[in-house]
Amino acid sequence: LDLEPDSTPDLTNAPTHTPPVHHIHMAGVFNGAAIVGTCRTPQCQAPNRAKIPQRRVTMQGPVALGPSGGYALDMQQGVFLRRWNHKHSRVHVEERWYAHMARRSLLIHEITQTNPSTVAQAPLALWQVTDEDVSPDINFTSFITPDGLRVLEGEVHDRELPTLPYTRVARATNPIPCKVQPPLGPRESRTLYVITALASSLEDTPLSTSTEGQTAYPTNTVVGSRALTELRAALQAPHVLLSEHAIAWVA
Repeated sequence: LDLEPDSTPDLTNAPTHTPPVHHIHMAGVFNGAAIVGTCRTPQCQAPNRAKIPQRRVTMQGPVALGPSGGYALDMQQGVFLRRWNHKHSRVHVEERWYAHMARRSLLIHEITQTNPSTVAQAPLALWQVTDEDVSPDINFTSFITPDGLRVLEGEVHDRELPTLPYTRVARATNPIPCKVQPPLGPRESRTLYVITALASSLEDTPLSTSTEGQTAYPTNTVVGSRALTELRAALQAPHVLLSEHAIAWVA
């Protein structure tokens, strides 16, 4: 997440975890040994949670002139907030980050721009997207689906144990509009949904076990398909994601 490290809490729903740096952790996904003393190679002398690149979306352009506002942690809904008003327009902005408590594979960043005026206002700026394919722990490859979704697929560099397979990981994200957006109408609110879906082979049932005791799991493609399924389901009705999360948070 593109926030100041000193002010950002960790976002977690257990299966996914985003610390205040630019990568994601998934529960149980390690590059090499997960427990001290089980490592057998010099490359994994201590437990190392595998890092997945975190896509970041920020505003560019007029925002640099100086927004006013601040951050808050909504404990009632389990959401990290940033609210501010732009100094050179009447547009209000609220950004929300949360790890979905019901759809455990999703990390969500929502950006809502609201025009409180009775006349149309131009949106603040274009979106700036920062993303990478590189992880120090996972050999990722990437591709774009016909409907514009971006997928990273790969497996960790080192097994957790010699008898276990290399853990496979996939990350799917939705496209972000890079063109100038139409003006906000009077009293109009508009939300951009930045959704990340994650999947790993740890969630799969083993396909087989060899005579040497090594276990085989589905391929990267299967893990990637599951992340895409979760992402496409979320995109069908993104406006309900926050309410779903809030209900599950207090359950």
